[in-house]
Amino acid sequence: MSEAAKKSKKVKDYAKDAANTSVAFVKDNPITFAKGFIAVLGIYLGYRVVKAVISPKDDPNAAGGNINPNNALGIVPGGTITNGQAVSIAALLSSYMDGLFGVSTSEFNAIKEALKNINTADFWAISRAFGRPYRSPFTGEGSNFYLSIGNDLSLIQWFSKELSVSEYQELRDFLPAGTI
Repeated sequence: MSEAAKKSKKVKDYAKDAANTSVAFVKDNPITFAKGFIAVLGIYLGYRVVKAVISPKDDPNAAGGNINPNNALGIVPGGTITNGQAVSIAALLSSYMDGLFGVSTSEFNAIKEALKNINTADFWAISRAFGRPYRSPFTGEGSNFYLSIGNDLSLIQWFSKELSVSEYQELRDFLPAGTI
């Protein structure tokens, strides 16, 4: 038997022994295991809450965060809306798309109304303000930040998941060129 094969067998035996020891521990100490599991889960959830509070995913300049004296209104460079308006529109879009069974016709019309009269710079400001919220693969709803179930998707990816093919195409034709 070669030296590499001996090492491989030794590693496999060590892994098997570790697995057997772990199973035996759980069988012999179910309450201790449950306490440890709950403690680890609590630490993880606490970490997610602190992370969400300390470092939100939105634009630091949103809603007038860093006001430029040359642009006191906070107009998006090249755009027609302020950063605060971009945040408000992003929140509206999120609320219209965050539900079971996709987007209804009235919600789709509301999405178009919210995006009416914007230019390309406005769209990208709204997209930045939208961030990358998690979307549940099971329900299509936004997942809670502390569970992080699903994929973190951009605004365009949310559109592609929530809208029908015809609605997506209609929105694509409705928005300025170069957005989606």
